[in-house]
This record gives sequence, C-alpha cells and structure tokens, in this order.
Amino acid sequence: MIDVPLHWVWLIEAAAARKGAPPPEDWMTLVLTKSGVCLWLLFACSIVGVAVILMKAVALRGGKILPRSLGEQFLQLAQQRDVQGIGELCQRFEHIPVARVTYAGLEVASSGVDVVEKEMSDTARYELIERTSYLAVLGVLSYVATLVGLLGTVTGMINAFRNIHMQGTTSTEFVAAGVYESLLNTAEGLLIAILFYLAFHFFRARANIIANEFDEYITRFVKALFHIQPAGGGVER
Repeated sequence: MIDVPLHWVWLIEAAAARKGAPPPEDWMTLVLTKSGVCLWLLFACSIVGVAVILMKAVALRGGKILPRSLGEQFLQLAQQRDVQGIGELCQRFEHIPVARVTYAGLEVASSGVDVVEKEMSDTARYELIERTSYLAVLGVLSYVATLVGLLGTVTGMINAFRNIHMQGTTSTEFVAAGVYESLLNTAEGLLIAILFYLAFHFFRARANIIANEFDEYITRFVKALFHIQPAGGGVER
C-alpha cells in the first residue's frame, strides 16, 4: 500500500473540488447580481454626479471665461483711454464673461475708481456664482454615496444572518451571498464617494483660481483706465 503524504491528499481534494466548481464570475456580473437594491441608488447618484461634472468641466474652462488675448486688448485700449473701442470690443464679445465684467465697469467709469472696481468685482462674482451653481451637489453626493454604501453593508449582513437562521447552519454556501452584497456595496459606495469628493474640490480650486485671475485683471484694468500706474504682467497664468 502506498502512503500518500497528508498535504498531497489535501491538494488532490482541493483540485478535484475546483474541477467540478463553476468558473468564477467576472467583476461586472458580480456587481450587477450580488450588490442588491443599493446598487441602483448608487447608480442614480452616479448619473447625477457625472452630469454635474460634465457641466462644470465646460463652465469652468478658464480660456472661455478670461481669455488672455482678449484681456490684453482691453488693457491696451484702457491705457489709451479709448472708451469707445472698449465698448465696441465688449459688444463684439458679449458672450464672454470678461467682456461683460469690463462693460460693467465702463458703464460707471465717470463715477470714479472705487465705483468702477466695485462694479467689476460684483459682476465677476456673479459670473462665477453662475458657473459654480450645482457644484455643491458633488459634495452632497459624495456623502450620500458613503451612506448608501454603508446601508448596503448593513443589508448584506442582515441577509447573511437571515440565511444562517433559515438554514440552521453557518456553512459558507449559505452565508456567502450576504457577505458578497455587504462588501460590494461598501466598495462601490466608497469608490463613488471618493471620485465625487475629488471632483468637488478640483472644481472649487479651479473657481478660486479664476476668481484670483479676475481680481488681477480688474486691478490692472482700473489702473490702466485711470492712469494710476502702468499696467504690466499677464492676464491669465
């Protein structure tokens, strides 16, 4: 009789078990079939979040808000005190925020430096508020996705313990479905929350950069228009 080492017996049995087992599921099938009802809540959050990200990606393009070349033209005309030329340029590019900000200052140019600067700053602030609208939705969704993932974790564990209770056994065959659901919802919720959290802070930082660029442009325009000192430097980094 041939003596087979114990560890070889274990390996043979494991190989035989794997041979008769069904092939492993791919990640997409696993997510769609094992995540439970919370998957659809996370899916709804994802649709809304992606829509907001696309909107803000278009709305916060610096080159479409404060183009360098157009800003330089306004500054050159301001140095020449060419009010008519500034007005015509503003009307030609009225679809661009920097032109609307400049025109707001031009309308009150006779009221003095402080009034012009305030009017331009207020208009620039309004333009940025309009372009950052719904940005807070990303912050809310990142929080909601975390909570929905946690809810899925809880419901998955409830299903696991319910299976244990109904089957009267702790066999992994009956518990695995609940554990699958629990861990998948945790991972999905955290992944979505992280992505939206990063997107929220990216766009907020972008809006702050544009606000600083507007402040620099307004200061230079006012100084050039009223000949307080020669304007220098670039409009946009």
